[in-house]
Amino acid sequence: MVKAKLLLEKQAISQEEYEIASADYQSASAESQLISAQLSKTVVRAPFSGTIGLRSISKGTYVTPLTPIAKLVNTSQLKITFSVPEKYSSQIAIGSDFTFTTSDSNEEHEAKVYAIEPEVEIATRTLKMRAIAENTEGKLYPGTYANVSLPLQSIDDALMVPSEALIPIQNGKLIFIAEEGKAKEVPVEIGSRTGNEVRILSGLKAGDTILTYGVMALKNGTPVTVDFKEPAINSGE
Repeated sequence: MVKAKLLLEKQAISQEEYEIASADYQSASAESQLISAQLSKTVVRAPFSGTIGLRSISKGTYVTPLTPIAKLVNTSQLKITFSVPEKYSSQIAIGSDFTFTTSDSNEEHEAKVYAIEPEVEIATRTLKMRAIAENTEGKLYPGTYANVSLPLQSIDDALMVPSEALIPIQNGKLIFIAEEGKAKEVPVEIGSRTGNEVRILSGLKAGDTILTYGVMALKNGTPVTVDFKEPAINSGE
């Protein structure tokens, strides 16, 4: 088009020839823009970087905006969703750090809580939380189960009793202790649990003899004989 303008200035071509060349140029330019727009629709660009999975279509397949082509997953950072009992909810806040392991390895990974549900789930009495973990080495896979270890409050002198010693009553729990050869029922307030023990917050004191066998048949004042037995020692033979 620039060459045609120079030729017109030197009167090498007529005004009519220049206008024809100009019209052809504008038509070709519009057609080029249309083709570029059509080509741009054939390229699929993801809104984020990640690892692409297995292809869901074959070469030459006609696709629509609703056709799944492949799954793209951002594996550099992974989200972890977990729930904690409501009694521990005050001990965890946004920004809390913790560790976790996966079912395929005992290696510990670090994560940080970035979001907490504003209400407790009524059915489970748990509070849902979400954390994020770095996965720059690619050792973690999205969708795997995680065992979360939270840094809850540590109590060095907690009073723990076997869970089988607890008897449920209408307003709480009670435990039978041996006192002067008789069974004595003691209402107790319980706290956190482990696999087979329960923490006692009030009602007992260190040194009390707790009855654990046949407690459902006991009554307050029943004569009892306490038999202390040493735990069996496994020699490994």
